[in-house]
Amino acid sequence: MNLKCRFQIVGLAIAVIVFLSVAVAGMAADDVCPGIDKEGRVTRLDGGNAVIDGTVASRADLTAFGREYAEVLGGVLNAQGLGDATDGVLRAIESGEVSEVKLGQGDILQWMATKKKGVVTSFGPVCMASKTLYDAWKFNVTVDGMLQETIHTFVIPKVCGNLALLGTRTVVKPPIPVPVVFLGVDRDCATGMITIDTGDSDSSAQLVVMTAEGIGHAVEAGSLEDPAPYEADLTFRIVAENSARDGKIQRTEKEVTVPACPAPPAECTLALNGDDFFVRQPITVNANGHWVEDGFALRVLDGKGQEVERLVPGPELPYTTTFSKPGLYRVQGGATNEIGEEAGCEATVFIRPRWNLRPKAVVISPTDRITNFGGVTGGSGEQVFDSSVAAELDLEYHPTRLLGFEIGFLGGDVDAHRKITSGADSVVETESVGVTMAHFALNFHFRGRSGVDFFLGPVVAQVDVDDASFGETGDWQGGSDTGVGAQLGLDIPLGKATAWSLTGGVRFLDAEFDNDAVTGPVAMDPLIANLGLSFGF
Repeated sequence: MNLKCRFQIVGLAIAVIVFLSVAVAGMAADDVCPGIDKEGRVTRLDGGNAVIDGTVASRADLTAFGREYAEVLGGVLNAQGLGDATDGVLRAIESGEVSEVKLGQGDILQWMATKKKGVVTSFGPVCMASKTLYDAWKFNVTVDGMLQETIHTFVIPKVCGNLALLGTRTVVKPPIPVPVVFLGVDRDCATGMITIDTGDSDSSAQLVVMTAEGIGHAVEAGSLEDPAPYEADLTFRIVAENSARDGKIQRTEKEVTVPACPAPPAECTLALNGDDFFVRQPITVNANGHWVEDGFALRVLDGKGQEVERLVPGPELPYTTTFSKPGLYRVQGGATNEIGEEAGCEATVFIRPRWNLRPKAVVISPTDRITNFGGVTGGSGEQVFDSSVAAELDLEYHPTRLLGFEIGFLGGDVDAHRKITSGADSVVETESVGVTMAHFALNFHFRGRSGVDFFLGPVVAQVDVDDASFGETGDWQGGSDTGVGAQLGLDIPLGKATAWSLTGGVRFLDAEFDNDAVTGPVAMDPLIANLGLSFGF
């Protein structure tokens, strides 16, 4: 075999070996990087495609790399749609919070930065087809989203600084819990306190009390004084809300309405220190019952129903007053409770006069009317007193309700007739005789609630009879005598609100005159009927 032939055989053998080597290598690459095309298979990391000329072998190198290539790295991340991870990447590089890993054959990268013609770009997916193990820095960057967190895992080979995305995973955030509220309200009517319990409600919960107009006023849990326990129901509302992952507002609220306390009924009872008084005598008025502050009123009505005194709000109790006019009065009280309900009370009081002035017309009727006597010429004589009208004025003072001291004066004329009979002849003469009486009486009174006053008692009177001239039958020589007797009377009010009464009565006196020479002793013994008016004061 010639030399040329030998060289041809050797050349063919080499070509076969090279072809087989490439074929085997391609088959090997296919085995470790299935599905990755030729351009995505990385057989070496150093060389012209390195992002940096040097290495990032140490953490200090890594930090310096991050500062120098921050803009380049940001551009790569933006190009890959991961601009929101830029800050996290630079922060991890700056802080050195990274770990060390080895990149070997078959490792798949989502993309890798590379330099082509002096421009840093990125490509991917990338498969490590080289059997060489490369040291690299590894770190995670978390991007917080509304509903989930996205965790990107990056590697930076130390030999070239080509930032690469190893992988991405998402973690769904748990839903934000619906806010919890609790509300318990107790309205204690006995103590006037409200107790509010919000339990384990969320800290964001707000507590309000609603007005009748629907306006909420903030309150705090715990105990507070009831502002108006009897006026109305109270509604308390607690509300808590937060923002859910999807941006919607989650809201939880609860309302509790506590009914108004049952108001104590308005009550009023009057208590006076009596029911029968004299004018200007102090009367003490007290009242018991239930009413709100300034919810008690007092007024006084006379017998005609006219208001003579009014106190609103009521006076401080006990209250002392007086009445200047006699009559029947009604003392009325009014009580108002917390919800405006009213109750009344009443007491009747009778006011007596301390003094009574009684002008009267009287009829004097001598009970011993006829006196027989011997005529001056031997005949027989008869003297007769007739009933006659007179006037009287009495004044009575009442030291007590039972007892009265009365003084009075009466004045008038009594017609006296004289008849002298001698045989068949007779002479009749008439003459008016002046009579005056001054008396003192001790009256015992029995007055009913109607105001009618019945009284009786003993009387002592000084009775004076004037002289009179009868001409033929002789002169009448008057005289004086102290008469003793009794009287009874009756005062009937002319109305419930007047000091005037109709008065009437009778009085009997035992009175005798014995100083007349003609007739001798004369017993008048007058029965006096009277009718008039009485004014009390």
